[in-house]
Amino acid sequence: MKKIAMLGLVLLTSLMGCKETQKEETTITEQTAVEHKEKSHGDQNNWMSQIQLDNGSKWKANIETTEGLQAMSSRIAEDESNSIKNYKQLASDLNDLKNKIIKECTMEGESHDNLHVFLVPLADKIEALGEVNSVHEGAVITRDIREHLEVYYNYFN
Repeated sequence: MKKIAMLGLVLLTSLMGCKETQKEETTITEQTAVEHKEKSHGDQNNWMSQIQLDNGSKWKANIETTEGLQAMSSRIAEDESNSIKNYKQLASDLNDLKNKIIKECTMEGESHDNLHVFLVPLADKIEALGEVNSVHEGAVITRDIREHLEVYYNYFN
């Protein structure tokens, strides 16, 4: 119940608009750190039961969001991390791209709400990658992030 209330708080905060970037980035970062500690690995894809299509069609995303997610996918595709330090750098790079997406977001309404259903767990995974303690853990989380990014095009265009 606490997790649902916290997620609701994050979504409510995000509904106030993406232009409140600094406040929202802090909220997402703090929230995802708390959620990561509370979640088991199997719960990280629960967001897929919450995201919706636009009456059976994909949501229209602003170009900056799509380009930012493409940049994240490219960064992951080129990644050859083989140390904890490399995984933490990857997390930092992905976090910078995520923050840019949030800063440049112009989406509103239900498309915006569904984008945040997509972004909150992605932010959680990026945060987790920044806290890895082993190369194996980094590889697993990187794979999860890659798979998460691939799903974007199922819901947005």
